[in-house]
Parts: sequence; structure tokens; C-alpha cells
Amino acid sequence: MQHPCSKCGSVEVDKRGMCKGCIRASHAKWRAANADKIKSRDASYSAANKSEIRARQAAARTQKADEKKLLDAMWRFNNPDKAQAKTRKWQQANSDKTSRYCATRRCSKLSATPSWANEFFIAEAYHLARLRTKMTGVKWHVDHIVPLQSKIVCGLHNEFNLSVIPAVANASKGNRHWPEMP
Repeated sequence: MQHPCSKCGSVEVDKRGMCKGCIRASHAKWRAANADKIKSRDASYSAANKSEIRARQAAARTQKADEKKLLDAMWRFNNPDKAQAKTRKWQQANSDKTSRYCATRRCSKLSATPSWANEFFIAEAYHLARLRTKMTGVKWHVDHIVPLQSKIVCGLHNEFNLSVIPAVANASKGNRHWPEMP
């Protein structure tokens, strides 16, 4: 047979013979009575473990950022029309940033194009991407196998460094992946 709470008489009790509400009230009362002791204990722990606390906070921020990126990517995948409209709206509102990005990209392509690159084959790759998009209804991109801009390596804009792949694969790859990367 279960006995009622020793404080309030409630029938829903735990092993200690108290209900959840009374346990919460008891803990709150103890915390209020020992606030200085708790504050001192927390301050000494924080001082002794600063680097560990910072590392945990940085890891938590990174995890939250990764989770947000994943959720954003899932939303874009599930709502392609809305995502495209949102991108267009942002580009129109930030035309200066969009122009700067496009100009930087054009400039990096030009400076990454060697004089010996075969313009015919490069043009064919872009033509093939357009044809595949038209034929399949799925967007295709011309991918730089070794990215033109990266913190580790910079590739060339030539026929040997181009491949035609689905846009989704190209976007997920970004400038972070290439063959034989370290």
C-alpha cells in the first residue's frame, strides 16, 4: 500500500514519500538558503575549469551550427521553389553583394585559366550541362574537380579539371572535397 505525501497528502509519491511538487519546493528552499554557497562553488569550478568549459561551449556552438545547416539543407531540398524564391528575393535586396560575388567569381576563373586551356572543350562541358538539364529536368552543373578557391588548394579552370555533375552533388561538395585531398 502506498502512503500519501508527508508534506501535502498527495497520493502520487516517490520512494522518499514525497510528491514531485513538494520535492521541487524543498529543492528551491534549499537553493535559496544556500545561494552564497552554490555561487561560491560554481565560481571556483568555473575558475578551475575555464579551458574545459570553453571547449564544451565551442563544441555546443559547432553542433548547433551543424544542426542548423542540416535543417536548412533539408528545408531547401523539401521546398525547392520556396528556396529559389527566397534566394532571388535576397539577391534583389542585396544586389551589391551579388554583383561583387559574381565579379569575384569571374575574376578567379579568368586568373585560373591557363593560356594552354582548350576553350572548345570547356564550352562543350557547359553545353553538356545545359543539355542534361533540358533532357532530364534535373539541374546539372559544371564542377571544378579541384576547386578554384579553397584554403588548402586552388585548381585551374581547364578541360582536365571539369566534370558535369548534378547540381545537388556540386552544391553539397562545395570547395571542401576533391580527389586525393589531404
